[in-house]
Amino acid sequence: VTVSDMPLTGRRREEWASTGQHAGQLENTFKPGLITLEEYTMRANFEPIDMNKIPKHLLQGEYDFIWSCGSLEHVGVGQASLQFVINSLDALKVGGVAAHTTEFLLNSRDTFESN
Repeated sequence: VTVSDMPLTGRRREEWASTGQHAGQLENTFKPGLITLEEYTMRANFEPIDMNKIPKHLLQGEYDFIWSCGSLEHVGVGQASLQFVINSLDALKVGGVAAHTTEFLLNSRDTFESN
């Protein structure tokens, strides 16, 4: 299991770290109840990943499942978001599943086409 969050640099480091929304390290992503912390740290690794520049070693078709939750809106709008989804498919094994969720604003005047 590869667990990720965006790399923090410059101003972003202070903003995200102060809100508690950034994982920063593997231990911060652990939730008790399904597995022990010891087992979790043996099976998972943490890697900061820029979703606009997915590292080549992750795009080798080795994953059964990819999940991005509430992060797609941070990639960029329009074509940038679509390109991330397309690029992420290279990480999947044949028959693998990708699930990408994002925030949806009913009152937004922006559309995919306008960006």
